Amino acid sequence: MSFVKSLPPELLRRRADPAQFQFATTLELPELTTAIGQERPMAAIHFGVSMHRAGYNVFALGATGVGKYTLVRKAVEERAAQEPAPPDWCYVNNFNQPYRPKALKLPTGRGRAFRQDMDRLVDDMQSALSSAFESEEYQARRRAVEGEFQDLQQASLLALQEEAKQRNLTLMRTPGGLAFAPLKDDNVLPPDDFEKLPQEEQKRIQAEVEVMQDQLQKVLSKAPRWERELRHQLRALNREVASVVLHDLHAEIAEKYAGLDDVLAYLDAVREDVNDHLGDFLQAGEKKHESVDGESQVAFTESWSALRRYQVNLMVDSAELTGAPVIYESNPTYMNLTGRVEQMAQMGALVTDFTLIKPGMLHRANGGYLLLDALKVLISPYSWEGLKRALQFRQIQIESPLQMLSLSSTISLEPEPIPLDFKVILLGDRMLYYLLSEADPDFNELLRSWPTLRMRWCAAIKARNCMRSW
Repeated sequence: MSFVKSLPPELLRRRADPAQFQFATTLELPELTTAIGQERPMAAIHFGVSMHRAGYNVFALGATGVGKYTLVRKAVEERAAQEPAPPDWCYVNNFNQPYRPKALKLPTGRGRAFRQDMDRLVDDMQSALSSAFESEEYQARRRAVEGEFQDLQQASLLALQEEAKQRNLTLMRTPGGLAFAPLKDDNVLPPDDFEKLPQEEQKRIQAEVEVMQDQLQKVLSKAPRWERELRHQLRALNREVASVVLHDLHAEIAEKYAGLDDVLAYLDAVREDVNDHLGDFLQAGEKKHESVDGESQVAFTESWSALRRYQVNLMVDSAELTGAPVIYESNPTYMNLTGRVEQMAQMGALVTDFTLIKPGMLHRANGGYLLLDALKVLISPYSWEGLKRALQFRQIQIESPLQMLSLSSTISLEPEPIPLDFKVILLGDRMLYYLLSEADPDFNELLRSWPTLRMRWCAAIKARNCMRSW
């Protein structure tokens, strides 16, 4: 049987010779760039962030306060600095289905320029169209088209008037409209004189008036058709003039974005929509240089709102990034993660459009890395489900929680989903990890690798702190 031996006092404390150190205090030492004795967790982190396949996300497991966030963020930033910046994303109007805005992908840094180019294009179209429709050439062609309609209308009435004269009647314009009256010596027969005529003569005149009144109704019934034809001809004239003006503007901006098929398709849709809404440009142009108030203010606001449909809502701007983004969200609510559709008050009602779509952390981290505290995600309503859905389907779908649960019947937007390519790093303790692993069947499919920060990590931290305090 072995007995426990007592240790002498000199072995109960490790002593260091101060003469071996080349510094006076630890403040002179540089910060440690690596974790002491954490080769296995660091290898797991590097493996997780470098694996570009679905499901290979990271769960940094360790006790609170051991420095998981600092270690993971440093490793992720080193990896992200070697990767390219992600592309830009923006939402634009869907002219065929306004409630489903389109998502456009642009090369890195081009989104901001595209937004500015579209704003400039709208201003240029407004000025160019106003000048074109105020020109003498257009006014002359418009008067010619309107003159044809007026000549046709006058010719029909003159023919009717000639036939009425042959029947000894005349066509009169009264407060109640056009009507026929009998003549006597080329003058309208007064009602009193008409009553003095023989009964047979009165019946004959009334019969003639009824015949001519029927013919008048036939002529008047053609007026709506003539007006439609006039509107069609004027619309064709307007589109012809507008197409000449828009061609050069469209060609200039299309040349700038050659090779981007989605952008070119959108520019074609803009050109077609402008042709269908020329009145909005002309009305905005007329009010632009006037002091607006009252009804004019309302008209100007409506026309300005109509031109909003040509704006660009830049969701992701990567112009200033030098590598892949690394985002940490301290408040991972559902809307902070997936984005939201805001509303604004207008004329006493809440309205929305694609310009009020706001990005979330998933948009900002797309193409890079998103760091989240696992516990905060779980305690925030619907955040965990929203994050899992984004990871499973590899896309960002913006919708409110009420829409997600089918509890809202109000009209809202359904933005086109944006493809998602990023990696999630969750930070949490051991108990939380094992609870999720057992309780959530999707957890192990979405996080297939994780660095385990165990007691070695804690001992290394304590050793470093002891050295500094010494």
